[in-house]
Amino acid sequence: MLVAPSRRIRLSDPVNPAWVVILLYAAFLASGVIARHWPVDADGHPIIIDYLSMWAAGRLALAGHAATAYDWTAHKAIEVTAVGHDFASYASWFYPPVFFFATAPFALLPFAPSLLAWDTVGLGLALFAVGKVIPRRAPLILAAIATPVVLWNATLGQNGCLSAALIAGALALVERRPVIAGTLIACLTFKPQLGILLPVALVCGGYWRTFIAAAMATALLAAASLAVFGADAWTGFLGSIGLAKQTILVDTAIGAAKLESAFGLVRLLGGGSGAAWTVQLLVAIPVIAFVGWLWRSPAPFDHKAAALAAGTALVTPYVLIYDLVILVVPIAFLARTGLSKVETLAVAAVGLVLFTRALTDVPLGLAASLVVGGVVLARILRSGNVSRARATANG
Repeated sequence: MLVAPSRRIRLSDPVNPAWVVILLYAAFLASGVIARHWPVDADGHPIIIDYLSMWAAGRLALAGHAATAYDWTAHKAIEVTAVGHDFASYASWFYPPVFFFATAPFALLPFAPSLLAWDTVGLGLALFAVGKVIPRRAPLILAAIATPVVLWNATLGQNGCLSAALIAGALALVERRPVIAGTLIACLTFKPQLGILLPVALVCGGYWRTFIAAAMATALLAAASLAVFGADAWTGFLGSIGLAKQTILVDTAIGAAKLESAFGLVRLLGGGSGAAWTVQLLVAIPVIAFVGWLWRSPAPFDHKAAALAAGTALVTPYVLIYDLVILVVPIAFLARTGLSKVETLAVAAVGLVLFTRALTDVPLGLAASLVVGGVVLARILRSGNVSRARATANG
């Protein structure tokens, strides 16, 4: 029997655990500001976090040198100037030029206020999109803020909340506002590895208006970035793809433990890139096939959306901890009809796993993705949709 959490938990409830977690997160960030550990150091210089890459790339774009962001040596020189000293690591930039539209406006601000604005806008967009999935269920939206990966995302200044917002928004609107949904999907091209399942689902489900809108909006975004940032930016991006693949997936320069995928787990255990790709495909191909089959079936849309969002975290070899904000999306779609006690416990376990990830170099994010995927699959099997879909296909 399914139970609706919104009937059992209220925002006004003083013992709502989500409030406790949110207050702890806020205290953690505030303590970093007071102690000058985040987002700037005691000298007022930016600390070395992922957002440094986006801020520096935005600055280059504003100066009319967007293509320079793809010259890793020149890009790092901007980062070094920003932090006031040299450093061994490198906050890399290999996003397509369309992402300059997002980073350049925030680069108008100094680093610290820019980071705070970026985090605030990203979180706001994610919560707004999740609110479209589960309207009038404020406690569930509150719980989304308390997800550990949201804190990861904020401290690093990453774009996981933006990815989650685009996926949630597109899936929430695909049936009622197909053109807007397609436009949101086009915006997700800033991180193409998270869009692998979307065309599969749209084609198999017959959502042609959304598919065409996504294709047209993608072309328009590319054309706009070409006009604004120049052909050299696209040349630099295309030229950096091979380097990024070699650096991240082959050489694992960022560390195999940071890859929250089957690919990353194999590399962490000492396997070569060939073996890692084999295992990754053994995970990805069944997920892709299942999502395609499910979207062709008469299953409820909530189940289709949840399967697609959960599968997104499993099919790509390049998924980092902050990307797993997208796991909020499948849980939200399941929660539209309420979560059972077992599902609620599983979701709580996911939160614990993601929190523990901060204490270890083991890619526990993969375990979290598998648990969420398992919860979605169990819901689909329990509902009898698979049996009905088979009967329809055989009939």
